Amino acid sequence: MAIIEYAKLKETDILTVSEIHKQELKIGVLSLFGSPFLSQMYLSLLNRGNWGFVAKVKGETVGYIFATQTEISLLKCLSIQSIIYFLLNSVSNPLRFVSFLIAFKESYLNNSNDKIIPIKTMIELSHFAVKEDWKSKRIGENLIEILEAKAKERGFSSVFTRTHNERLSSYYIKSRKAKVLKRLPTASYVSLVLKWKI
Repeated sequence: MAIIEYAKLKETDILTVSEIHKQELKIGVLSLFGSPFLSQMYLSLLNRGNWGFVAKVKGETVGYIFATQTEISLLKCLSIQSIIYFLLNSVSNPLRFVSFLIAFKESYLNNSNDKIIPIKTMIELSHFAVKEDWKSKRIGENLIEILEAKAKERGFSSVFTRTHNERLSSYYIKSRKAKVLKRLPTASYVSLVLKWKI
């Protein structure tokens, strides 16, 4: 059995993390913008004091988890290349484009007071993925436990996340006693906002 090592996510991990994100989270709207956008997003998040962890086997990153306590503007992560990539992907996948429009409206155009954001006692599990070949080996569960321990150490008492993954949301509800705060329907899936105590 391979030895899995867990380490703090560093700037040198960003390219690999971005590729895992693009491969494993392709249903999500951020992947529409391509790897350079994702890399800029993760770099911006790290530079704002956010943090995460990676799981590695023989030096190869096989999974990651990211905690956001300070939000960034995704608009500032855009480049001409990522916009072109987005347009090309949108033409080839109109359902994901409609999902993007719904998510964009929810995140940027709604001035509602019900938007859930990180606060002093609650941290966001914002990004999380494990490579397909490494799923069902407790890597995801271990990454969540490491994130929770670090969050607790930093004074957070709860975690919230958004996910469209039904299996993952069931795990959070069953194993973490998570509560569903909000359901966000898009064109191709329903995303849940969940919160649990640590």
